[in-house]
Amino acid sequence: MRMGELTVKHKVALRNQIEALLLEFNIRVSSRRGGLGGTVQWVLEDAEKGFCMQFRQALNAIWRLYLPTVKNIAEKDRLLAQAIKAHPECEKLRAALEGVSTINAVNLYIAIGCGEAGTFKMGRDASACIGLTRLQHSSGGKTNFGTIGDRRRILP
Repeated sequence: MRMGELTVKHKVALRNQIEALLLEFNIRVSSRRGGLGGTVQWVLEDAEKGFCMQFRQALNAIWRLYLPTVKNIAEKDRLLAQAIKAHPECEKLRAALEGVSTINAVNLYIAIGCGEAGTFKMGRDASACIGLTRLQHSSGGKTNFGTIGDRRRILP
């Protein structure tokens, strides 16, 4: 899952680099041309548009880096969907908890012990494991509760 996050960041960086390269030549990505892919193909296909060969080669090189990255993200999404199907508890978590995405449901499932019986004795123990309980500051027999701790999110 962390690799998927890294791959998405890489894809966004490549997309931004492609768009910046196109903007250097005053070419805007347009939905009329089919978005980013259509715009890149439009530039690469026709040598008579007046773009120098070095620009077209640089654009082609970065485009060849971008396409496998997009396919890699799709593959990771497919594998994640398979993991959810293999563990119906993850799907139950996703459906039962408002705002919990597929990735967070898998992380929550992993964090609370992958369904192994006896991992936590009480619900409070499971909540403490993922950081959803209030901080406790006790001293000299006096118990003080604070706010929910910093570990309140499953993913950074």
